[in-house]
Amino acid sequence: MGFLNFSYNQLEWICGVLFCLSLVLTGVLCAMALFKYRKMRIERFKKATREFSFALPDRENTFIRERLRGELQSETEKKPQPNAVLMKDLDVRLDYTRKTVAKLKALQLTPADRLEVNRISKTVTFYALKNALSPSETRSLNDCFARLLKLTAKYAV
Repeated sequence: MGFLNFSYNQLEWICGVLFCLSLVLTGVLCAMALFKYRKMRIERFKKATREFSFALPDRENTFIRERLRGELQSETEKKPQPNAVLMKDLDVRLDYTRKTVAKLKALQLTPADRLEVNRISKTVTFYALKNALSPSETRSLNDCFARLLKLTAKYAV
């Protein structure tokens, strides 16, 4: 056994180097396991969010059902929106809407209804200044008209 004759000092150095290498290897293995576990957690979270479902409203309420379906789609599933529609092509009479809002403001409204009327007024004024509306803006304007219709029925304007 001529080639395995080491002094204690040399054995001490060899053991130290082997110990350091084992620490580095253990650290690399722990880091790999941590990255794998993190990736698995992210995939599990994405799968859980995809499987999460909402109860849709009645079949007669198709507008709300379509809006919910659109909100539940991922970014890759969403279809590109068509070009904006010109205001003159929409055939919307915003002057009549403004007159109705003015009539409602003159009445004794509850604080919540007064806030709603102010919000409708600001939205209609904002969209009246635009030349063209995107589909989402058109839906928002349609929602304003629906809320205005409810308020006019409530206060018999």
